[in-house]
Amino acid sequence: CTDNQIVNLPDSLGLLLKLTDLRCDRNKLQSLPATIGQLRQLERLSLRVNNLKVLPPEIGNLSQLAEFDIRDNFELNELPLELGRLDSAMKVLLFDVESLRFP
Repeated sequence: CTDNQIVNLPDSLGLLLKLTDLRCDRNKLQSLPATIGQLRQLERLSLRVNNLKVLPPEIGNLSQLAEFDIRDNFELNELPLELGRLDSAMKVLLFDVESLRFP
């Protein structure tokens, strides 16, 4: 779903239980549905260059996540505490997220 000017992802995204790679770069996403936490097989999540303001705490349920790219989301200024539940080997790409605060 890259380069499609998408504003919202549907709640039904959580039904894609076998999904391992989700790339929604260069859209206009402002938030993610809480159902993203149901994607327990997700290994890569790329949300570069969007308008994300907040991430749902359910993102902490993505136990297989190895790479999480949220670069160039200038309005995102806090990560959910629940990210701490994820494997410490996960690669998080945060460059150009200038005002980001860690809880």
